[in-house]
Amino acid sequence: LTSDGTNGSIFANEGNLTLDVAGELIIDTDLQGEGNGILLKDSGTTYGNIFRTDSDLVVMSSASNEDLIFKGNDNGSTITALTLDMSSAGRANFNNDIGLLDDKGVRLGTGDDSVIYNDGSNLYFKNNTSNQDFNFVGNDDGSTNITAFSLDMSAAGAATFNSSVTSTGVYLNNASN
Repeated sequence: LTSDGTNGSIFANEGNLTLDVAGELIIDTDLQGEGNGILLKDSGTTYGNIFRTDSDLVVMSSASNEDLIFKGNDNGSTITALTLDMSSAGRANFNNDIGLLDDKGVRLGTGDDSVIYNDGSNLYFKNNTSNQDFNFVGNDDGSTNITAFSLDMSAAGAATFNSSVTSTGVYLNNASN
């Protein structure tokens, strides 16, 4: 351990360095914000940063387009559970399903405009914005953004089909027949 009165360092010229403590290992830094806190470096180049802002703990991949990857041990094999793709604005790529408990949903939109959830008995597609329609959009032989079916919420959920409605062995009972 060396110190010049301003900065201190622990230097291991060769091999590994192990910190083994019987109690807590405390890392206490007083500076906040990006480039402060705990810097992770390889040959002097910062690749990661763990720091605090006024109210948040931030874990940051510092190098351009370098992903954050969460790995674990699945029955003796190392697996990648989650990759946050920084070359795609942080897109989350899960290795398996996303499981949610009853009454917990996938929320969409900046103001949580829409939610998809299951209450244990029924599946719900819920839109919280007044008069916002449900549209089923797809690709028809290369023609993208074909709206096949819409539910118009300004008309009590009236259904509009872009083309014909077909059935196979299903008959509708119409009281006016």
